[in-house]
Amino acid sequence: MSTTISTAKMVEQIQARVPLGLSSQFCLDRLNEAYRWLIQRGPMVWQLKSANVTISGTGTFTLPTDCDNGKLMVLSGGAAWQMEIPYKPWSDMLKYQYDDQTRGVTGMYSCWSFQSTTGYLFPVVAAKASEALALIYHAKPGTPLTSGASTYFPTPDAFDTLLIDLAVARTESPSWYRFSGWDVIQKDAQDQALALIEQHRSSRNSLLGLVEQAKQTHEAQAMKGE
Repeated sequence: MSTTISTAKMVEQIQARVPLGLSSQFCLDRLNEAYRWLIQRGPMVWQLKSANVTISGTGTFTLPTDCDNGKLMVLSGGAAWQMEIPYKPWSDMLKYQYDDQTRGVTGMYSCWSFQSTTGYLFPVVAAKASEALALIYHAKPGTPLTSGASTYFPTPDAFDTLLIDLAVARTESPSWYRFSGWDVIQKDAQDQALALIEQHRSSRNSLLGLVEQAKQTHEAQAMKGE
């Protein structure tokens, strides 16, 4: 999280650069638009969160209310297994429900998927009621930030001035005040932001760490067993 330039300071800088008597709320709206533009570029490390989800007796669980289910989620097994549970799309999911049901082991799941805000574990016969599984997910943007001396965007410090530049460009664009040169400011800020974004994507291989290593080990072991 940024701890360098508060939202109050960002508003002041926008008002100084575009001296038209802009209200604080107007500036905040443009800053929040700039932030949402950033996170629309993909999954970011600062959005990552973890939570325990509770499994029902029918193998379902509720996703956290702030979960962005359009981005990567990783579900890991309980105390007995400690391994990643593979995610499968619904086109592949159902065949795991009927495969060798009579030999299902409680708590040992083949895969998981979701619909809307509900997660599903298969096969259902493996469901262990009230079991807590660890879910790593990306949080939604949340409510727009307000102006405050101790309020900061969740982005790393390096994004602070870029958010200001993007907000200034938006203010000066034809959508609002039609200042010349707004497009140059916007392109420069976007180019710098995209370069930084590549360093902070949560999907980068170097950030997968132990989860990716565990997955590779599991796959190697499965291949040996074939």
